[in-house]
Amino acid sequence: MFSPNKKIVVVDDSILNLRIIEKYLGNNYIEIIKCSDSQKALDIIKQELPDLVLLDIHMPNLTGIDLLKQMRQDTLLSFIPVIFVTASEEKVHLQLAYNLGTVDYIHKPIVKEELIAKVQNYLFYIEEKNILQRYYNIIDEFVLTLITDTEDIVLYVSAAFTKRTDFDKIHILGCSFTELLIQNSEEKLWEDIKFTLTEQSIWKGKIRIKTKNHFFWADTVIQKIYDNKNNLIGYQYIMNDITDKLILQEIAIRDPLTNLYNRLKILELIQYEIEKAQRYNHVFSLLMIDIDDFKHINDTFGHNYGDEVLKEFSKCLKQSVRKIDIVSRWGGEEFLILLPETRKEQALNVANRIKENLSKVYVDYNNIVVSMNTASFGLTEYYREDNSNLLIEKVDKALYISKNNGKNKISLYS
Repeated sequence: MFSPNKKIVVVDDSILNLRIIEKYLGNNYIEIIKCSDSQKALDIIKQELPDLVLLDIHMPNLTGIDLLKQMRQDTLLSFIPVIFVTASEEKVHLQLAYNLGTVDYIHKPIVKEELIAKVQNYLFYIEEKNILQRYYNIIDEFVLTLITDTEDIVLYVSAAFTKRTDFDKIHILGCSFTELLIQNSEEKLWEDIKFTLTEQSIWKGKIRIKTKNHFFWADTVIQKIYDNKNNLIGYQYIMNDITDKLILQEIAIRDPLTNLYNRLKILELIQYEIEKAQRYNHVFSLLMIDIDDFKHINDTFGHNYGDEVLKEFSKCLKQSVRKIDIVSRWGGEEFLILLPETRKEQALNVANRIKENLSKVYVDYNNIVVSMNTASFGLTEYYREDNSNLLIEKVDKALYISKNNGKNKISLYS
């Protein structure tokens, strides 16, 4: 049984054939529009825009071949499928019909089973095509995707992608995908992608994509595309915008005042360094710093001024260490710095550098300018028997020694 609301225009100069076709198909939820005048048929087809046209080849005045030619020249009608209904066995007629794009033909005299089977096939095909088109439309509207050739030139981009980036489609098509990709100078992301795709059929990872005014983070799958001869012809990119997710994750691991990593994150990173040190025999050190007499700052100038001191102190710490060193706010006025690949002697140099830099910092807030307070330091180096709790305990004890020895000191746990 056919899906309801299908419409077929039948063009035949034989009234008998029109009635036979209507009788055979009329009980299958199909609307049959009959036309015995081939010269009027084109206007009827334009008006009705049917799902299928059944067309006789041999008709007076305007043949079925001529009518099909006119349909194929009309943009609106060019994609409507046509099945010829004919008694002709002349190969030249059938070949010409196929050349013009007819999808099939039905022999006269009409056999009910053949008529129903062939009409049914193409109506189902049309329905599946429409479903597939709706599916493609949904992908185009809601999925961030694009397709490139083997040289990474963009051949297709979804409407969802253009909407997310605020770039017009014409701006993206024809450009290299690398023009849309944001990489830090020290990253080798694109090289990693290309290397992976030479060895495997899929690359997965997080990338940053340019927008008109900024960028967004995308969880991305890049997959090879092959033709029917198994030749590589391009790549498909499917992306999921995870910017909001990453922002929430970043908020969860950052101290809101100083924007440094919080205690939860630094403990995770310390555990990572322990595992790396155990596996590869690496070293690292910890440095704990406490601002001296911080309560006095809050009591004298207020908590807002105290917050400004914490922010300036944090800036000084970050400016005093390497890029690979990780500065965190341990809590209150205490800070913890993870120093990868660093012996205790080198960590001592870092502590002295921070101490010297702090002496040059002034805090200016609401026209109150005060030199930065001194700080007490404790440091320790990782040894194979240490776990994270023991390391924190050691560096805390070293800091306690500095405090008890008059503050503004550096102490090493040994």
